[in-house]
Amino acid sequence: MRKNILSAVLLALFVGVLTVSAAPTCASLVTASGINVLSINGLGGCTVGNLLFSNFQVSNASAGTGTAEIDLTQNGVSIAGSTIGLNFNPNLGFATTGGTITDLHFSFTVTGGLIGAGLDNTNSINSSINELACTGSSSTSGCTAPILWNTVDASGQASQCIGSTASGNGFTGVCSWGGGQPTVNFFKDISIGDPSTSHNTSFTETFITPEPVTLSLMGFGLLGLGLMSRRLRK
Repeated sequence: MRKNILSAVLLALFVGVLTVSAAPTCASLVTASGINVLSINGLGGCTVGNLLFSNFQVSNASAGTGTAEIDLTQNGVSIAGSTIGLNFNPNLGFATTGGTITDLHFSFTVTGGLIGAGLDNTNSINSSINELACTGSSSTSGCTAPILWNTVDASGQASQCIGSTASGNGFTGVCSWGGGQPTVNFFKDISIGDPSTSHNTSFTETFITPEPVTLSLMGFGLLGLGLMSRRLRK
């Protein structure tokens, strides 16, 4: 009996995790050298907690030659309470696959509920990131729907937007997230100066959810447990 109960609990938790999304977890995909976000997109995106990251698009917006690639880096996935962090490598600048590319467009969709976001561009040299977050679709040319916020972060700068309060030395727009957005589309114009002396090989994006991520996962697990208990009684 005890073994049956334990098996039911483990299966219920597994069912709860599957309820979040059929996509793999972002952390499970990251290798020692990172993983191309376009590869992640081919898997239907990836999840962290109750958030699904999908619809990744990357394009070369400059006349430079090289590979337009953005990677989710090793150890680039973190959870701290209600905040999820992802670290990306745009491969722009010296000693990267970007070659002489000086400008990339990068967009993706976050589904599952957000009340804010943050952008940290402190590890780059002579680089800037112009980011738009919008409620509708985004593409490699920008938002095509109402904009939630607009920020420009130069090297060494960071911006953050939580609720209806905006802060950060790179913040340039109006922030109004209301009670949370079920779907938010992010668009970034990432640029550097002379690729022989400038680079952007690391920036961090944070996503603030309405409740701690661990509680969300627990809720899905309990839901799965309830469904399994009901099945066992039948």
